[in-house]
Amino acid sequence: MEDKEIRIEILKILREKYNSDPPGIAGNKEILSELNASEIEIDRTITYLNGKGLIDVVLRGMGEMFHVKINSCGIDWLEQSIDDELEEFVDVKADAMNQPLQETKAPHPMKLDDLIDMGEGSTIEFKSSLKWDIQNNKFNKDLEKVIVKAVAGFMNSEGGTLLIGVMDDGQIFGIESDLKKLKKGNMDGFQQAIISLISDYLGTEFTKYAHIDFEEKEEKAVCKIKVERSPQPVFFKSSGGYSEFHIRAGNTTRMLDSRETHEYIKMQWGA
Repeated sequence: MEDKEIRIEILKILREKYNSDPPGIAGNKEILSELNASEIEIDRTITYLNGKGLIDVVLRGMGEMFHVKINSCGIDWLEQSIDDELEEFVDVKADAMNQPLQETKAPHPMKLDDLIDMGEGSTIEFKSSLKWDIQNNKFNKDLEKVIVKAVAGFMNSEGGTLLIGVMDDGQIFGIESDLKKLKKGNMDGFQQAIISLISDYLGTEFTKYAHIDFEEKEEKAVCKIKVERSPQPVFFKSSGGYSEFHIRAGNTTRMLDSRETHEYIKMQWGA
């Protein structure tokens, strides 16, 4: 399903089935049962709709667990937009059917503006820099560990995208300050630095699950790291000689204790 279609269908479901008086609340299981969409698509769409003020997230737990309800703004938007949105969607589908059969292409990666508009969530994280400490106005090597832990959290969850050079409020900071600290102060050098950090702290075998790209906005460069879910648990090797296990919990990266780690790994990988 297209993102636009999923947004409309979720709002329709919330309005028709979970907007009674008193207002009903739908969890993502209820939404998934109604739509032919993945949990990642539902998670991304709920985050988008919440960011646009069309729904209220009453409760958000670990991962993609949501309890949401449509609000008056969402109902108004749905009533005003659904006909035009669906008509446009149908037209696009009709045009595609009239075109000669072509080889299927991989979907295009999401643009920077789209990721920022969606806001931070279980599959999106913003980091202002790799090394530059904005608050103290100096380089801070410990910030590198924060980046790698976020990558590990995505690998141990459902994957996601890490943006470096974007502040928590979505403002563009850029990676130019970081580039000044690198021996090779360009995009290639930055990419090599990220790969080296993942290799050192997580293991070389996990570097293939992090796909690094760059995009410019407001004449500033932002690093996009598209992280795949790992087929096996990923541990962060701390300087103290012990291993840490991180996951995504809502819009944050969380370290689990030994008991939680054991239970999580058993649940996710059956180990």
